[in-house]
Amino acid sequence: RIMLYRDPQHRYWLNGRRILGVNEVLRLAGMQSFYANGSTQALALGTAVHLACQQYDEEDDAQYFLDHLSTETRPYLDRWVAFCQQSKVVLEPEFMEVPVANEKYEYACTPDRVGTCCVIEIKTGSPAPWHELQVEAQARALETYGLKNLRRMAVYLSPDSYKCVEFPNITRAWLTFQAALTVAKWKTANNLGENYE
Repeated sequence: RIMLYRDPQHRYWLNGRRILGVNEVLRLAGMQSFYANGSTQALALGTAVHLACQQYDEEDDAQYFLDHLSTETRPYLDRWVAFCQQSKVVLEPEFMEVPVANEKYEYACTPDRVGTCCVIEIKTGSPAPWHELQVEAQARALETYGLKNLRRMAVYLSPDSYKCVEFPNITRAWLTFQAALTVAKWKTANNLGENYE
């Protein structure tokens, strides 16, 4: 049985032992520039939109929640609701923002949404090459929980539209993430890069 814990800083422990998260892997391998280049305002907006989407998806009285949402966040949530309605994606509530781990490769992640046939990352920024690797790693971790052959997707929200991108090149993305994971583990073993503890 997998015992997985994530602390408030999004650090993961698997069966009591510290393991890397997907975003840590991508940062350590030099593939993820979001945290370095994102403004404080953009980061705060992204966090607020993620929280709003989660609360909406979990809320019994969705209309009440919508009526009391901030004017800045509401347009993004409206786009998420539109995507869900138009795509007819069926979400798996037990995996909503829930940490999962790939025990074999020793990494963990927290997918934004898992559907009956897909794993979805919700984004408020522009598309970036590392998003494909992030979603691929999440899909591989979810296989540990019996969810196989998931479509890999990112939904980019803006105040007036949404764009759904599917990542079909599964083999290339997985091989690239494995290479990044090898680099990240080497760097942490040699005390290079960010503080692992």
